[in-house]
Amino acid sequence: QQAAAELIQGFTLHEACKRCKQGKDLLQTMNVKDQFLANVSHEIRTPLYAINALAELCLEKPYAPQEIRGHLEMISESGTSLLGLLNDVIDVRRLEAGKLELNNQEMDVVKLARFCLKMFCKQVANKGLEGNIIYQDILCAMRLSLDKTRMQQLIVNLVSNALKFTDKGSISIRLTYDVPKEELTVRVEDTGIGIKAEHIPRLFTKFSQVANTETRLFHGAGL
Repeated sequence: QQAAAELIQGFTLHEACKRCKQGKDLLQTMNVKDQFLANVSHEIRTPLYAINALAELCLEKPYAPQEIRGHLEMISESGTSLLGLLNDVIDVRRLEAGKLELNNQEMDVVKLARFCLKMFCKQVANKGLEGNIIYQDILCAMRLSLDKTRMQQLIVNLVSNALKFTDKGSISIRLTYDVPKEELTVRVEDTGIGIKAEHIPRLFTKFSQVANTETRLFHGAGL
């Protein structure tokens, strides 16, 4: 019995040491990941600062044609948006822990939706699609407290995905506001290939895609 007890104790100690080593390895891997994300974020931010600065300098020139000014403004605003996202890359751990804080500010959500759709105007036109913004009139006179960067990221990602899977018809951003609940709903609707009901549960599984003859035509990581 004593030998059996010592054997069990030794096995338990071995398993505890094994779990401790695995925990240390996991912590080291996470630290390496954080450092990698921080480095990548820094390396991409540097040229973006130059792009934004040059766009702003060109906008200061009074003789720039209106069409060119519109393009420069799009470059500047898109660059600023990307910078905002890059600055948050190092907060991935905080996001995973559910501790990411939102930076809310009063904003015109209809104007933001228009800007997001405008970012894809060339791609929409090239595919012969119709781009729409559908909203309640009440939203035109309202300024909602939202995190602009996160809201823009949400809309842009959805529109990008809709554009990817839509070859004819339209892509629409629909904004609705429930006054009693003070609740904004943002929907991106398209006339693309759609998704079968049985595949819907896989929508929020990382790196998961529906594999069929239609979706194989499109690339992506399944994020």
